[in-house]
Amino acid sequence: TAHLARMHNEYKEALPLAVGDVVEAAKEGRVINKMLIFDDPETIAAVRPALESLAPSLGGRVVQAVPDMIEVLPEGASKAEGIAALLKNVNIDPEDLMAVGDGENDIEMIQLAGVGVAVANAQPKLKAFAKFEVASNDEDGVAEAICRFAQVAESQLATVERDLATRLVPFCALSAAEGDVVSSEEDA
Repeated sequence: TAHLARMHNEYKEALPLAVGDVVEAAKEGRVINKMLIFDDPETIAAVRPALESLAPSLGGRVVQAVPDMIEVLPEGASKAEGIAALLKNVNIDPEDLMAVGDGENDIEMIQLAGVGVAVANAQPKLKAFAKFEVASNDEDGVAEAICRFAQVAESQLATVERDLATRLVPFCALSAAEGDVVSSEEDA
């Protein structure tokens, strides 16, 4: 379907494997690694309560990143778990981490980070856990978060991939008078 193609192309989701009747799979004790359900937002909202009651028998939990999709993930599988393992491996304290999110599937990551940031168009559930809010993802909110909270200086960006630095440095120009993030070179 169009939803699956979009998720595969935009978010690099794996192409699905049909498991048949989910209720029967749960009764058989079958564990599902990841399940995605796509429909209009109203249908997703209507299906969610039943899915939340079924998810534990599938060994999972329900999260939602976008209005027209709901996911069942294995219990304990989250962005935070992966990030925590990486931080431990490179000996970095989670308090030194900044995480930016927009969906319910980002909540644990935002909680883990010393600086948890929600973009303006984030789901209300996520915003409740974020310490800060920045512009929407469509309005360069992630770049704003980097500039405001990571204190990225032009000299530090020399170690960052060249095309990222080219896009980020103008955005990070700070107004000397107010300390506000400026959105482009012209505004600086």
